Amino acid sequence: MTAIMILPWALLRLVSGMFESPKYPKSNQSEPTDLPVPYDSKRLAASSDFASLPAIAYAYDPLPAQRAQLPCPLLSFPDQAALADEHTSLNSIRLDPIAAGLQYRSSIDHVRASKHFTANFDETLNLIRMLAEDDSASDVEAQHGITLAKLAKKAIRPGLEHQMVLAAHYMFPGADEQRIAQIAALTIMYFVFDDKVEETPDRQLHIFRNDFIRRLQGRRDPDAKVSAFQNHVDSIVQGIEAEDAAGGDGGREMIDALRGAFKCVHPPEQGFRSVAEYLTFRRQNVGADFVVAAAKFAIKSSVDTTSPLYTHFITLISDHLGIVNDLYSYDKEARALAGGEISDIINLVDVIKNVTGLKGTPDAKSVAWSLQLQVEREIWEELEGFKGQDLGDEVWAFLDAVVTTATGNVMFCMTTSRYGGEAARI
Repeated sequence: MTAIMILPWALLRLVSGMFESPKYPKSNQSEPTDLPVPYDSKRLAASSDFASLPAIAYAYDPLPAQRAQLPCPLLSFPDQAALADEHTSLNSIRLDPIAAGLQYRSSIDHVRASKHFTANFDETLNLIRMLAEDDSASDVEAQHGITLAKLAKKAIRPGLEHQMVLAAHYMFPGADEQRIAQIAALTIMYFVFDDKVEETPDRQLHIFRNDFIRRLQGRRDPDAKVSAFQNHVDSIVQGIEAEDAAGGDGGREMIDALRGAFKCVHPPEQGFRSVAEYLTFRRQNVGADFVVAAAKFAIKSSVDTTSPLYTHFITLISDHLGIVNDLYSYDKEARALAGGEISDIINLVDVIKNVTGLKGTPDAKSVAWSLQLQVEREIWEELEGFKGQDLGDEVWAFLDAVVTTATGNVMFCMTTSRYGGEAARI
């Protein structure tokens, strides 16, 4: 039974105050409490790892206070993966956000961060600076009359370390310095082009984006004048291809998935009639194919991600990415709608309000949270089912890396200033 089908049960239990989480083997991570705990960075990771961690300055909790502490167990990753991947042990740090006093909104105890934040940040800053100085970007209108170059210059201001750079930091911690920088570059370009093209009819933006896509394909005019930004994009693609030659085959999959993620997917004109319909739509634009391919690339894996063995597992991860993003971004989107910055909200919380008849946002968020917990239960059940098969270390390393993208997305959404803003500053 899927999480979508279980939603009415979860809603009934939650609204009646009877929500009971299933019983799981618990992890060694600190258990959540009913009382807020002051943030203590010294308890986030082992003292030997502090030097590799950036400071956490924001801790956004999207859940209403009266629903904040649903009793959820902490699920450990199967033991099969404990020693499965050398890349994870060499390049990442184990985190315990609950022990540190963070309102970590997930039941999955499998949180890591990269040891290579500096490489990630430097590549991000370098790419954004090139975009800000690119002559072609100075004429490209991206949002409300503001050009792409001006948006890039705005991003360079103090605080960049608390923005999109954190996505790769928490979601792909198994990558070495070279690969985390390459993943960071593509991740930033995904965010640059993701919504901007749909929000503006500006023809120049489409031309700029299409040039970027052609470069991802390795198609470039040798006689055309190119900017430093365009040269850098070419070098990133060539570098990823070189990394594939050195180990694994996820680089080209990652590039192809990024190209596919730029396809514009429009919601139904009549609106969404069910949560199931919305999640089916969300799977098409949440960028899960890119995320999975990047996770594979990070650990130099050659696992066949198209195998039917992983289909349901990857679908659950996709749903998780979308649910978490919607839960954390809803208030920001609601403020943008009220301020006239956007014309509509396409978000799970809004869909739940519409299809269930719930009047308040707090209750709708609580249902979204319960759905997230149910999806996490199904992810755990999939992993338990894999234990009975002779999958081998490379497959378990891949599964480990993909689950880490989901928990990493929770950490990113919580600690970035993008969603909670200054109200979430610690």
